[in-house]
Amino acid sequence: MKISFIGTIKKPPLKLIQKVEQQKPKNLNELLELLGYSDNHKPFIIATAGGKKLKNTSSLTPDMEIELTVLVGGG
Repeated sequence: MKISFIGTIKKPPLKLIQKVEQQKPKNLNELLELLGYSDNHKPFIIATAGGKKLKNTSSLTPDMEIELTVLVGGG
């Protein structure tokens, strides 16, 4: 599994990212928890793999390349 962080999302320490990539979390919710994101932050995090948006319950596979970013708004 490869995890990338796009935009203004707070990136966890590199050692934690590498550890999580090796742990092979079962779904997106577990991945976000292992990376240290709180339940308050999860609704604002968007995850994609292969150009498709993932749901929190989406199953993950070891060969996935996952991109994480946050929703931001302004006006």
